[in-house]
Order: sequence, then C-alpha cells, then structure tokens
Amino acid sequence: MGEQFLKNILTQSEVASDATAQDLAAPADDSFVPEMTIDIIKKRAIGGVAALTMRRIVLKVISFSGEVILARLLTPEIFGIFTIVSFMVNFFGFFGDVGLGAALIQKKEKLTDDDLKTTFTIQQLLVGVITIVLFVTSPLLSRLYGGEESLSMTWLFRVMSLSLFISSFKVIPSILLERVLKFNLLIIPEILEVISFQVIAIGMALSGYGVWSFVYATIVSRVIGMLSLFILSPWRVTLGLDLRAAKELFRFGLPYQLIGIIGLMKDGVTPIFVGMLLGAQAVGYLNWATTFAFLPLMIIQVLNRITFPAFSRVQHDRILLKKGIEKAIKFTGIVFFPIAFISIGLAKPIVHYVYTDKWLSAMPAFYLTSISILFTTSISATFFNAYYAVGKSKLCLKLMILYLIVDWTFGVPFVLSYGYIGIAMARVVNAFVNLPLSIYLMNRIVKIDILKNISTPLLSASIMGIILYFAAPFVVTGIPSLALAVLVGVIIYTATLYIADISSIREDIRGASQLFR
Repeated sequence: MGEQFLKNILTQSEVASDATAQDLAAPADDSFVPEMTIDIIKKRAIGGVAALTMRRIVLKVISFSGEVILARLLTPEIFGIFTIVSFMVNFFGFFGDVGLGAALIQKKEKLTDDDLKTTFTIQQLLVGVITIVLFVTSPLLSRLYGGEESLSMTWLFRVMSLSLFISSFKVIPSILLERVLKFNLLIIPEILEVISFQVIAIGMALSGYGVWSFVYATIVSRVIGMLSLFILSPWRVTLGLDLRAAKELFRFGLPYQLIGIIGLMKDGVTPIFVGMLLGAQAVGYLNWATTFAFLPLMIIQVLNRITFPAFSRVQHDRILLKKGIEKAIKFTGIVFFPIAFISIGLAKPIVHYVYTDKWLSAMPAFYLTSISILFTTSISATFFNAYYAVGKSKLCLKLMILYLIVDWTFGVPFVLSYGYIGIAMARVVNAFVNLPLSIYLMNRIVKIDILKNISTPLLSASIMGIILYFAAPFVVTGIPSLALAVLVGVIIYTATLYIADISSIREDIRGASQLFR
C-alpha cells in the first residue's frame, strides 16, 4: 500500500509539472543538461517555484502543527537538550561532506560516472570516520552539558550519529534531480520525512519518551526519505575513486563546505556557549525564538533549492543572471515580508493561545531575531546562491568568516551582560554589517536594483504589521479571532500592494504567462 501511495503522489506531481511529456520521461540524470534551452530552464525554474512553494506551505503547516503540539507537551529544557545534541552531530557531519555535492550541482559539464562514484566513495569514507569519532567522544561531549544526565546524553549523541550515515546515501539521488531542476520529484521525500517525523515524535512524546521522541523520529524519518529518493531517482551504489575528478570537485567543494562549517560555528554560539553558561533551558528558549522568527523564511528555503541550480545554468549570461536575481528578490519580498510582519504583529496572542505562556520569556529574543532577518536573510540568501553559481565560493567563505567574527565578538559579551537575549542582540549588529556589504559585492558582479524590487512589498507589509500590532490586544480573544486577524492582515497587505504597484504586478503576470506559451 505504501508503494502504491508513493506512485500516486509521483503521478500527480508529473501531471502538475509544466515540463513536456518528453522531459518527464527523461531519466533522472543530467545527460541532457548541456542541451537545456533557456525556455526549459525558465519553465522548470518557475514550475519548481510553484511546486515547491505549494508543497512547502503544506509541509510547513504539518511541521508547524507538530511543533505546536510538541511545544505544549514538552518543556523548553527538553528542546534545549535536543538542540545541543543536534548541533554537535551536524557540526561533525559537515566534515563528512567536503562540499562535493554542491560541486556536482555547480559543474557546467555533464556529470560522469567517475564524478558520482568518486563523490559517494569519499563521502562514505569521511562519514564512517566521523561517526566513529562521534561515538567515541560522546562521553566527553555529554559531560560538558549533561551533568547528572551525562550517561543519557552520551547515548543521545551516539544514536543521533547514525543519522549522518543514513543521510550520506541521499546525496547522489538528490543531486541527479537538482541538476535537471526536477523539484516536483525532489519534494516528495521531504513530504514523507516531515510527516513521519511529526507522527513519530508526537506519538512518543505522548508516551513519555521525552527527548528520545526527537531522536527516534529523526532516525526513522531519514530512512524513509533515503528509500523514497532511491525510488524516485534510481542510482546504482558504486564505489570508486578517480583522482582527477576528485581534484576538480574539491576546487569548488572545499570552500563551499568551509562556508557551511563557519556558518554552523557562527550559529553555534547558542548551543555551545549559552548551553555551557546558562543551561539547556536557555538554549530551548533561544531555539524556539529562532524557529518562530525564521518561520517566514520557508519561501526563501524554497527559492534556495531552485536559484542555485537555475543561476548555475545561466551563469554565462550576466543579463539573464541579473534578471533572475532581481525576480528572485522581488518574489521573495512579496511573500516573505507579509508573513514576517504578521508574525511580529500577532506574536503575543500567537504565543498565548497557540504555544502557551511558558514560552513568553523568549519574546524579546524573537523580536530581535525577526528584525535581524527582515533586511538580511531575505536578500543575502539569493546573493550567496548567485556567488556560488558563478564560482565565487571563496568570496562566500570570506563573508562567512566575517559574520562568524562579528557574531562571537558581540555575542559573548552580550550574553555575559544580558543573558541568552544577548545572542539575538548580536544578530541585529551582524545584520547592519551584512546588508550593505552584500549589496556592494553583488553590484561588482551584476548591478542589482534592490529598492525597486523590495520597497513596495516592504511598505505594504509594514503598514499591515503596525495595524495588527496595535489592534491585537483589543480584537484577539481566542483562536478563531486570531485566525480572523491573520485573514484581515492578508487583505490589508494585498490591497495596499495592489494599489501601490498595480502596473508592475500586471507586467510580472504578463511576463510569467509568456514563459508558458
């Protein structure tokens, strides 16, 4: 029955896709990437945005619902423990990738069997070593955070380390789909993973398993995701090592992966420093505030999956690249800003009626984090994908080092002075460093008009957010009125956006419709 369910989803995805019947029948490799025309790239990119956006909304609704239930069932301390364990495991896991997967996506030429098996072999060797190291060092890590529960945390680290080995098998099948922009298929394993994680985690939390609910749900859901990927994108697991292919892939992959490691270290000030200084509960509050603030970024996560491979396909044409970047920024702003300002404007009633008042202590951290991402993440994420697409991974590495220095330079003293809220304060400082520098560097590659593409949706969303913030204490008295307030906010935003930018919206609609003729 499960296999038939997967086939039904696959069939629906293919019907919904804008690709031609010939495209859908093509194998899940990149044998025809060099022959992909600009029209195909546009159609698949836009079709990918539509498919991923709708599915991401469904996923976020499922994930958000599960997070709310878990937040009501479990304590901030349990969330903090899992955040610490996850961070440490993911940190070790970054050393098992070395960026070869990203190098395969960015590569201009057709992928060879040597590329694939070399990438897989190197990753398996590294992941195997990392898993053993993590297993052996788990007692030391648990003593840093676990106190009396150090033995329990030791096995939390050890069991979670299995997730690295499972995830390593997902790399090649995912890349084969991303190379040809078949995101309508790539989203299916994500749907299955999210649903299985939430069902298992909630079920085990109700049964009293505490933090182990997260751990077992992670392992099982990743197994399900891996198996579904191999069904959708079959690849015969092959071991082998070609030194020439490895050298070429490492040239792009190593700087790319270093960026990920530095980014993890930048964000690691929360679980590492705050966890040791203030305990797991403080980490739990910060993790909740960050998760809530980053909720609107789901649209950026969708675009990131598409813009990097799409920009890579048109990296030789700077005019097309410029248009692609500007459209990505504008689309992101139109969808991201209203969700962000609804979250900010209705934050207090959302916490009170949805999460319960035990999370109110994290509200200052939420507001500061929301401010930090409003003008940075929504723009810099697109810029970073453009840097990667044109092969400037070293530039991204330098930027991440700078952001790491800023985060720790301000984060540590702020935490010592103001507690865990100091992390959110450091994020605001980093935002003021991030935005102007990102714009300056992007304009050295292609000239991008930022204000033209974000000013109208930002103004419309701001007006809507201010109205909701001041009206909420008087009109929101429960879940139904909260939902009504969200609907009213959407109407206010849509009306102001339409009035302020009607001509531009019509032009974008006409431009998008022409791509499908």
